[in-house]
Amino acid sequence: MKRNLVFSFYIFDGWENNFANRVHLAYLKKYHSVFDTAVFIVVCDDVSNVELISGFEKKIVDIGFNNVEFRVRKNTVLREAEHFYKELVGHLGEFEGSVMWAHNKGVSNIYFEREWLFNWLSFMYIGTAGLISDCEKKMFENYYGGEKYFYGAPLIKGEGFGISNMYGGGFFVMNPQSILRSLAKSGKELPKLSNRSYAEELPGSLFGFDRLGSYRDAYIFGNYADFYSYTDPDWEDAERIVFNGITEKIEEVKGNIWQELNT
Repeated sequence: MKRNLVFSFYIFDGWENNFANRVHLAYLKKYHSVFDTAVFIVVCDDVSNVELISGFEKKIVDIGFNNVEFRVRKNTVLREAEHFYKELVGHLGEFEGSVMWAHNKGVSNIYFEREWLFNWLSFMYIGTAGLISDCEKKMFENYYGGEKYFYGAPLIKGEGFGISNMYGGGFFVMNPQSILRSLAKSGKELPKLSNRSYAEELPGSLFGFDRLGSYRDAYIFGNYADFYSYTDPDWEDAERIVFNGITEKIEEVKGNIWQELNT
């Protein structure tokens, strides 16, 4: 089964020293071999800055991505949502297998605790690329029509809490062909780009909660979805809920990445 990565990465002078970006690069280095193909949408304010762009592209190749395509795009007020819509949603029919969507979440959150940001980013990477085999079972191995169309973590069940069902932070894996088949059958259309939260809102706007997957189908209720206010104990509780049964493995992965970031 072909595995594709589409990643929107915003860069700027000194981007490689930003803590969030260092976390992203560490996890991308760890999981690069998971993917058969990768598209990096290189987003910047000045698309003529060849030195900045080529430096980023070299870094991505250096950490292990070989079968990779780079597309340079100008940053806009819609940020990663615009690239999700134009580069992925608008081309779903062109993908075979699964597609993981990601972006360099947290790059602007310079005032938050490093450990807090690390926990959230770890959740998203481990809950997608780190569990890709479980993801594929739920997407492609179901015999009875109950397959998942999206997969990721942290999965939020939002009914009754004023928010949509969604993946907190906007990382997830998609099954494009099943999505398109289902939409054609129901007569629904993909929504037009409307705001910055388009990517996060898309899964829940298209399908019910039964089509949104995660490890053990575990989720967090919407009233616990304000991850910006989470403390270390909150992240520990969330980890026990979402990754129950594999928390030792999760902690080992996180510990290795954290050590790499601090040496």
